[in-house]
Amino acid sequence: MAPVASTPPDLIAHLSIHNLGLSPSASKHRILVSTTPLRAGDIILNDTALCTSSTSLHACHACLKPSSRLALCSRCSISRYCCRPCQRRDWKLGHNILCTLLASASLDRHDYGEADLLIKTLVNAALPSPGLESAAFNSLMDHPAAFDAPTQSQISHTAATVLAHPAMTAILASHPSPLDLACTYIRRFKSNNYVIHDPDLNVTGEGCFALAALLNHSCCPNVSVAFQDGRTMVLRAMSDVMQGDELLVAYQDSMTCRSRRREYLHSKYHFECTCPRCQTPPSIIPSVHGGYPYIDALLTDSEDPIDIQVASRLLREATDQPKYSRLFTTSKNHPSLLQYIANIVAVLVPCIDEPQSKYLIRHHNVITTSLNKPNRLHTLPYFVSLSRLLTNQLDSQHPVWLHVAYLALYAACTYLLAYERYHPMVGLKFVLAAKALFNAADAATTHSELRNMVLDAKECIKVGKVCLQVSHGRHGDNDATKDSQSRPAAN
Repeated sequence: MAPVASTPPDLIAHLSIHNLGLSPSASKHRILVSTTPLRAGDIILNDTALCTSSTSLHACHACLKPSSRLALCSRCSISRYCCRPCQRRDWKLGHNILCTLLASASLDRHDYGEADLLIKTLVNAALPSPGLESAAFNSLMDHPAAFDAPTQSQISHTAATVLAHPAMTAILASHPSPLDLACTYIRRFKSNNYVIHDPDLNVTGEGCFALAALLNHSCCPNVSVAFQDGRTMVLRAMSDVMQGDELLVAYQDSMTCRSRRREYLHSKYHFECTCPRCQTPPSIIPSVHGGYPYIDALLTDSEDPIDIQVASRLLREATDQPKYSRLFTTSKNHPSLLQYIANIVAVLVPCIDEPQSKYLIRHHNVITTSLNKPNRLHTLPYFVSLSRLLTNQLDSQHPVWLHVAYLALYAACTYLLAYERYHPMVGLKFVLAAKALFNAADAATTHSELRNMVLDAKECIKVGKVCLQVSHGRHGDNDATKDSQSRPAAN
């Protein structure tokens, strides 16, 4: 494999140790490939952030861990910290500079995040041994011609404001063009940063993960992203990978319509996606492509939600039944929402941990069958509204747990159609459905109803666990199933 010109030798050596390589690409500049076969769930790389910035009012600005007891910085009144050591560490990384700029009102609060990242990167670059992350960061593209005039002006203003601080002036005293360098860094942030989230996929911040930024995008990714301690990204294979295959992540949520994905990718990352969902392959092979080339026709190209009353009526039809009937068994007598769930569960869940080619054939079959028999519940307008109902239930002080269970199962099944089977959102929704069913079982009126709810809950746990052990790992803080391991038996 020929390495990409201008790639630092230390970076090439580091990637080689992890069975990774960079190869030139006419359409993508370069691609990151695996030099060895991978199984779904294999760890590809751990990447420590070059810099991070919290975007959540509920996460520590230093470690990015969620906390209900955060202390506000008394000088800038923006940054929040979970403990004194975190505050002291962040101060040394550059918050002392950011805090001064904010306190003096010379920096607009809207530019807070980019200024924070810029300061931390420049402080790190001034260290005697800045590390491999800095070398990888300097190899990233910044697309200088792709930003419009207002954005370029905003970038220049933020960079100039940061450089006006005496500490920044001293760090870049020997550089021939400090402003150009600072603007380049900000453009790299805009073009390469990752959103940081907790194990439940709640956003806590953003960061520059320079090694992970070497991965290109696909709406059908084969790599999942998780975070440990807020600052370490763990990249895992989300599907089986052959030697020489390109490793791909999703830069945005693939549960959006094709036109919006294209618009977003073009405006933020400056490219046209050519994945199987965005450009139909010349020859569709079910065991290779599954049903993903057809999924956007099923979802439709509109995301305007339906009337919430219509969505509520569908939910009432599902819950206004004399008794709870199992969804993990074949039945043709369910109301429309439950029938939708039962149909997808019957086809895809039995092969959730089967070989990839077998699952993809099943996925292809369920998508093509659904296209021949259109169902409004497949479409994004219905998905958006029913997801809103789920959020409303979870935000309620007194959620109706059976409603939560049905809505979570609906979301999980729709995600199974649109996402890869081991996508973390699939697993999380099945686990949520299990928890809700266990809670709903407390209100069961008969032993039979209790038994059916518990049995379906256990099926949900099985599916969720299979998915999350791939995306989150089998042990440690990222085990999103651990709260649901001990539950009553169903006799």
